[in-house]
Amino acid sequence: MDQRQEGKSDVPIDHLCNVQGKLKKFNYECSIENFSQRPEKTGERIESPTCVVGNNDEISVWCLYIYPHGSNESSKDFVSVYLTLLEPDRAKVKYYKLSILDDKEEEKQIRVNKVIEFNNRGWGFTKFIKRDVLLNESNGLLVNDKLTILCEAEIIGVNCENNNNSETSVNGSKPQSNLSLDLGNLLNSQIFTDCCIKVGETT
Repeated sequence: MDQRQEGKSDVPIDHLCNVQGKLKKFNYECSIENFSQRPEKTGERIESPTCVVGNNDEISVWCLYIYPHGSNESSKDFVSVYLTLLEPDRAKVKYYKLSILDDKEEEKQIRVNKVIEFNNRGWGFTKFIKRDVLLNESNGLLVNDKLTILCEAEIIGVNCENNNNSETSVNGSKPQSNLSLDLGNLLNSQIFTDCCIKVGETT
């Protein structure tokens, strides 16, 4: 089951989204109050407000998925964080960076991934930071029990597979298959999804 459908939070979250020019480089800041008291269980997430990037035909919509007790059993002692593409179907990112702003407003726990293709699901870090490290007041990562996550990303391009809701192709050309690349990325990535491969009438 796709864990993106679980545990959506209805609690307001502070956020700030800054988009810089034609490079489509954006910074997204998300703050969660009373983090140590969050009720979410393992596999349940907090979904941040959305960040809209671009204009005209190059618009993309993003958000952060944050799992206070991890996205699965193997990460229950960690906080999981994912940058998620909501619209359109695909976007290619030169890089994205996730970090925590500490009590001095300095970036800590910096994690970076480069050249990623998003397909309507999240990319990020299942074991972003250990909960006991985050909750330790001496580390200064929670400011008055508020967790602030900073996301920075640069978009190379976006693509909507059904741009005009057309059911047929005008030139009838067969698109190049990316199956092997997509499967390779799936097996090597930390995205949360189930995979079912179907050939003909068999699975």
